[in-house]
Amino acid sequence: MRSTLLLFLLLLTWAGPSLASNYIDDCGFGKKIARNEVVIGVINIFISPATYASAVTSGTSECSGWSEIDQLLGIYIRVNYESLQEEASQGQGPHLEGLARLAGCPASGLSELSRIHHSELFGASSPQIPEILTDLHWHIQNHPKLSQGCGW
Repeated sequence: MRSTLLLFLLLLTWAGPSLASNYIDDCGFGKKIARNEVVIGVINIFISPATYASAVTSGTSECSGWSEIDQLLGIYIRVNYESLQEEASQGQGPHLEGLARLAGCPASGLSELSRIHHSELFGASSPQIPEILTDLHWHIQNHPKLSQGCGW
């Protein structure tokens, strides 16, 4: 039981944030063989977690996968992570401006948001892309100006 719970938590940590529109009962192998949401979720997590994770990230088995902009932002963040860490703490810099352009946001607003939430977004020693994208998207959607001014 302990290893099953650990596997479940690991899967949610790895794939969960990338599931923006792929809830555990919306797609995957479970959806192909069951109709009940609980049964679908149990199948996806406990019986075929690798298949579910693969379907979510690749966009197969009725899963939508990562959007193209999420993929681009993820690559940009991974490649420029150290610079983004430094610039986010200062609230300015060319890498933050590039991130803002990719996200379709005004640079000043995203720079301010990144400075305020620096440790949450860029505090890890290595980039945790799904978590960063999920947190960044959440903060943008809940920001009074950026929620209206970003194309992402």
